[in-house]
Amino acid sequence: MNLLELAYTSGNTLASAGYALEAIGNLLGADGSEYNLTPDLENGLQHAVLAIGVMVREYGISLAEKADSATQNAELENVSHASVEAKS
Repeated sequence: MNLLELAYTSGNTLASAGYALEAIGNLLGADGSEYNLTPDLENGLQHAVLAIGVMVREYGISLAEKADSATQNAELENVSHASVEAKS
């Protein structure tokens, strides 16, 4: 997957994670409402937050590594072109 495809996929996934976290925050009372959550629902929400956190971290790492690699490749290409031009 190239950097542009990864950025697009990551952006969509991160936006979805944002919506999910907003919904979870509201269920936990951030919207001022009181919800009667069962222990099972609370446990499910805790696991959802943990899973979303892992996913966001992994997408962030993957995107940063791909961008770093692309930057290094671009810098190497610039050095190669400058070296060829200097020899001409």
